[in-house]
Amino acid sequence: MTIATGVDLKDPEESPGAQMLRQAAEKTGEAVGDGTSTSTIPAHAIFADGTRNVVAGASGIDIKAGLDRGLRDAAEPLPLFSESEFVIEFMVRRRCAAPAAVKFPL
Repeated sequence: MTIATGVDLKDPEESPGAQMLRQAAEKTGEAVGDGTSTSTIPAHAIFADGTRNVVAGASGIDIKAGLDRGLRDAAEPLPLFSESEFVIEFMVRRRCAAPAAVKFPL
């Protein structure tokens, strides 16, 4: 996150975007402790697409509501991934792991 804190743009039109990306990196660092650089990539895409849609006439409030819905739907099943049986079943179904390599308890 040291790179994000050092970015300060002089252009008043670009500065809010840089501040938003800095905030995304800071929140990621506080919550997870790592991945601050990686978090700026989706944050940039969300900001750029959101700005483009608002300029085109979309409601910023509706965009935010859609982002919140997407976050909730994506985060809801995450606790299930911590259960090993679910992970094994998911991997076998998605063919992420060779079924012969998965050892099921007897």
